[in-house]
Amino acid sequence: MDGRGRRLIVSSASLSSSPELSRAFFNGIVTRAIGDASVIDVTPAGAITVNNVIAILTACDDAIPDSVYEDPEMIIHMSTTDFRKYQNAIIAKTYKGQGEADKVPAIFKGREIRTYAGFPANYIMVAKADT
Repeated sequence: MDGRGRRLIVSSASLSSSPELSRAFFNGIVTRAIGDASVIDVTPAGAITVNNVIAILTACDDAIPDSVYEDPEMIIHMSTTDFRKYQNAIIAKTYKGQGEADKVPAIFKGREIRTYAGFPANYIMVAKADT
């Protein structure tokens, strides 16, 4: 947590010496978050798949402290690759609002999801973001 009272929730795979992480534009942000003792780590952690992406997003949402839970600037940040897994998970559900022909909105439980092509796969960060 920085001096402005911002929190970060991270769900991730192991931060082994992955070539993807070492080259990724967001490596510094993810690496610093993982190494920060004040960051809330959630489980399940590991590889994000179509079968577990909703459980991982739920765990991230559940870990947001009440003091910032309703803050509209608390945003979910994830890779475009993992967001596509989320879209496919929603489409695969029996009861949902979207089908294969529909766009799955970038929202989870009312919270905005921002996707980044350069963000490392298998990491989801929930952080206060200024627009």
